[in-house]
Amino acid sequence: MTENTALYVYALLPDRQGAADGVTGLDGRPLRLAGVPGTGVAALVHDATPAPFQGDDDQVRRWVAEQSEAV
Repeated sequence: MTENTALYVYALLPDRQGAADGVTGLDGRPLRLAGVPGTGVAALVHDATPAPFQGDDDQVRRWVAEQSEAV
């Protein structure tokens, strides 16, 4: 990561190889697990710009539903 990139974290989950394969998140972004070595825990994430998501109420409701579905 650089100062122009960030991770959007959906949830902390058990670190299971392949668990995020084919899973998409907000606006169809591909997701991946970012494991924490030696813990058995991983973050479900997508690569993002370091800026907040902003939108109208309908957009935010859709994002909440997409995040819930991803997890």
